[in-house]
Amino acid sequence: MTVVTSQSDFEKLMVLRLKEAELLLRHRDWDGAYYLAGYAVEFALKIRVIAQLMKSNSFPDKKLIKQHLFCKSRISEVGHLAFMFR
Repeated sequence: MTVVTSQSDFEKLMVLRLKEAELLLRHRDWDGAYYLAGYAVEFALKIRVIAQLMKSNSFPDKKLIKQHLFCKSRISEVGHLAFMFR
């Protein structure tokens, strides 16, 4: 199991999942490619949340971020967080 503790970790995982999805696409494994591409999108949204948090002077509730960012979560919740800090 990979422990994710930073924006850099999410970026590495995003690239890895995209490469895996591309490999599955080349082998016509549509379901597997779609599944792994979904992880890449989730990681991209989490990267955006982290970047926005780093720019702001204040951080939201620690429990909220931990619950949505560093655990398995629904993509809609992560998407909401990604655009919440504009």
